[in-house]
Amino acid sequence: MLLLLNGVSNAQQTPGEEIKATEFSIPVSPAFSLLGADPALVSMPGVIRDFKVDWSFRSYRLSPNISIEAQPIWSIAYDRPDLSRYQKAGALMRQLSTLSVSLGTIQLDTARVMAFAFKINLFRSRDPLRDSSYMREGMSEVLAQENALKQQIVDLKLSLDTITSTYQRIMTENQILNSESQIIQLRSGTRNRIKELRELYLKSYWNTSCVDLAFGQSYSYINESLDSLKMAKRGYGVWLTGGIGAGQRVFLSALVRFQKISENEMSQQWAFNVRYGSNRFRFFTEAMYENTETTISNESFEKQKSINEGFVFAYGGDLKLSNSIVLGFSLRTVYNNNLKFVNLIPVANIACLMR
Repeated sequence: MLLLLNGVSNAQQTPGEEIKATEFSIPVSPAFSLLGADPALVSMPGVIRDFKVDWSFRSYRLSPNISIEAQPIWSIAYDRPDLSRYQKAGALMRQLSTLSVSLGTIQLDTARVMAFAFKINLFRSRDPLRDSSYMREGMSEVLAQENALKQQIVDLKLSLDTITSTYQRIMTENQILNSESQIIQLRSGTRNRIKELRELYLKSYWNTSCVDLAFGQSYSYINESLDSLKMAKRGYGVWLTGGIGAGQRVFLSALVRFQKISENEMSQQWAFNVRYGSNRFRFFTEAMYENTETTISNESFEKQKSINEGFVFAYGGDLKLSNSIVLGFSLRTVYNNNLKFVNLIPVANIACLMR
């Protein structure tokens, strides 16, 4: 893609950062998803290419709930101004470059919890860093205009050899200067043109099909003193998230998660989400069924199992404040297995790509 755009200007490199900043979505970090700090029960699947910080509010009080996320393989091997190395890479390496590593911590009602998680993209129907068609077609008009001006300059310079009139010579030289000035103006507008093409691309394909796989481990910890930290393993989780677009405005997604909450508790979660909107804003409604199995030992050291079922319905959305900052919010309503309302949980999140 960048090799194509190099034809626009040899003196001024095309701003590759503008092209790399083509994320269909900016999902909340997988560490926050494991800890339940994502406003959406079903996270929006997607791939990001920059270091990211999340700040979550999962209660009625402000807490320093922070998560950081990075893509080590992408950063080391492919994060270059020229994307040709990534575009020439094999399918396996391109998939591995989507590996995301995150670490997050939140304050729950009874404990402070941290988690680390890994996420990798398994499938995406479009890769904007390799899909050069929209950029090639969008820049063809600019390239044609510049080529026409260059040819005009060549013709005018050749005509100088045959002009004997001083007045005509001055007029021809002024025409050459004007043509060169127009080329400079075209080149200076290339960055804005790329931004326009990127926005049109995202508007058309924000709900492209995508599947992500994630795994995470959580811990609880307390500061017993200023120089002492006590940590205890809580559990782990593995989950699959996928979605598919329906028309230009709708995105349907689902989640399957198996999670060990503690030493004696295992949870299975199935959820479905419907999003409506665009690449700039989205509203969603979703439902989750959760089955939690608790194993306890009686006085005879016999293990007994009890199963608790419940449902969660959530309503919310996200707003893209800029190309790097997203505000997410939701209101969760929790019900028991008899569909009796038992809890109300507000969740908000701010995600910021550091670029």
